[in-house]
Formats: sequence, C-alpha cells, structure tokens
Amino acid sequence: MVRKVLASAKQNRKLFAIIVGWTMPTTSDQSDHHSLKIMTLTTTEYKHIQLNENNVPIIAGTTMKVVELITSVKAYQWTP
Repeated sequence: MVRKVLASAKQNRKLFAIIVGWTMPTTSDQSDHHSLKIMTLTTTEYKHIQLNENNVPIIAGTTMKVVELITSVKAYQWTP
C-alpha cells in the first residue's frame, strides 16, 4: 500500500503536500516532547488517501496517518 501511494504521487506529479513543521524544545521550554504541527493541507484526488472523522488524511484501509508515512520516508530515506 505504501508503494502504491508513493508511486501514485510520483506518477501524477500533482501538488500533494502536508507541510510539517518539526518543533524542538527551546532552552526556555522544559518539555522533553517534540511536536509535529500540520501547517498546510491541500486537498487531493488520490484514491489511496482518505480523511478520517477528524479530517486527518490517512492511508485508505489503514489507520496510518499520511504524515506518519511522509516522516518515515524522510527519516529512513525509503524509495518506491
């Protein structure tokens, strides 16, 4: 399923972007937590992506959020 989504995005060359900001705790912030913030969400016509009840894009037929897939692809340098 992951390969289908990546291949579909590559073939269509449409703008499909969830722009994610990774915020690091500052010295004034005593929190040890990192947070992901969805800054911009564009609508798509991809059949492998659906919005859940909270309007969060997920991979169709799974509970995996698209943002989880994108951050994993970037972190582990996966390729289709």
